[in-house]
Parts: sequence; structure tokens; C-alpha cells
Amino acid sequence: MCDFNSLPPEMILAIFSFLDTHSLCQASQTCKDWYDFIYNSDLLWKGKCYSLNQEDIKQDIESGLWWRSIFIRNYGTNLVKKRWLEGRYSQTKALDELPSDINHLGPLSADTWGYILDMEVSRST
Repeated sequence: MCDFNSLPPEMILAIFSFLDTHSLCQASQTCKDWYDFIYNSDLLWKGKCYSLNQEDIKQDIESGLWWRSIFIRNYGTNLVKKRWLEGRYSQTKALDELPSDINHLGPLSADTWGYILDMEVSRST
């Protein structure tokens, strides 16, 4: 068996880069070494930020936030937008009709709600 710490950091980064967000969070619970690497790897989180809407994260990048912080701040909003584009929340007539999974993703900004409204208007025309 290979000891995790004997692997070069570049190899560990490459391995963890293949994981989706949910799997990465689960991997961070495996042991302290994995948690420390995942939590502190700015390059890993930078790679994950490339999957987000670049316009949404532009201001955070310019403000100099850590990539992990940028990802955490924007992941929920991007997921809601993606699901809305897929039609998952479409045809909702009232706030209480939205699926419960939208609430745990965090509050949405006025810009995000404007974007979603534009998507719904274009979908119905």
C-alpha cells in the first residue's frame, strides 16, 4: 500500500482534480491528511472555479479572495442557474412552489433573480 504523503503534491492534485464537488467533500472526511490537502490547495479550488460562471466570480477574483472562498461563495448560485436553465424550477408560480433544495444553496442576489427572470421570459416566448 502507498502512503499518501509519499506521493508528490502534483500527483495528489491531479487525482483530486478528477473528483466532483460532492466527492471532494466526502474525500476531505477520509483522514486529516486528505482534509488538509483539499482544504488548503488553492490550485485545486482554482480548477473547480473554472466550472462556474466567470462573470459571477470576476469581482471575487479581483478582490483577491482565495479560490476556495470564491468557489464556496458562488457554487450555490451557479447551481441554481444551471438547474433553472435545465427547466428544473421552470413554471413556478409562487415562492413556496420551489423545490426545497433551492433553499439550502444560499440567498440569491438581485442580479441572479434578474437573470433567472430573463431565462423564464425567454423560455415562455
